[in-house]
Amino acid sequence: MKVVDNLKRRMYWNLYIRLGIEEYQVISIACLIKLYALDFINVFESFVSIVGISGIVLVVLAPLIVWRYMYRQWDRGLSNTKVDSLTEDLQSEDKKAVLFNVMFMARRVVIAFNIVAFTNRSYFQTQITLLLTSFVIIYQGWVDPFSTKGRNTHELINEVLILFNAYFLIVFSDFVPDP
Repeated sequence: MKVVDNLKRRMYWNLYIRLGIEEYQVISIACLIKLYALDFINVFESFVSIVGISGIVLVVLAPLIVWRYMYRQWDRGLSNTKVDSLTEDLQSEDKKAVLFNVMFMARRVVIAFNIVAFTNRSYFQTQITLLLTSFVIIYQGWVDPFSTKGRNTHELINEVLILFNAYFLIVFSDFVPDP
């Protein structure tokens, strides 16, 4: 019974948080697609375009609102709050570690914007991917956001492998002319 209660407790918060993050990403991609094709021909298209623009504003503000809420809750102790599963492995004594989740969400929005806005510019997409990964490596190396050294090393290895694989994008882009 103890295992079932523990599973219910963890799944309850994790399920809502994970669904919220997934829906956030879906909404951000949908709003970005609409932003790419704004149309004010008739009332309906104007309304949909305005909703798309409003969605983009909310997508940009959402990580900042989450970060601000978590930052304010930090002094009261996050272990008893609704965002406990977001900060489960993060350092409990460093407020800069809270930025890890904000960077996680913001990075996905930038990647989605990159894909939607620069569909015909693969070289620009490659550069943004390399820059984002480099910034995340610098942040993780500087802050060490996780409580264990193994988890920090694991995340750094993941980011370095992403950076390594992203360099292959240069070979298959317009940087290298066809033979």
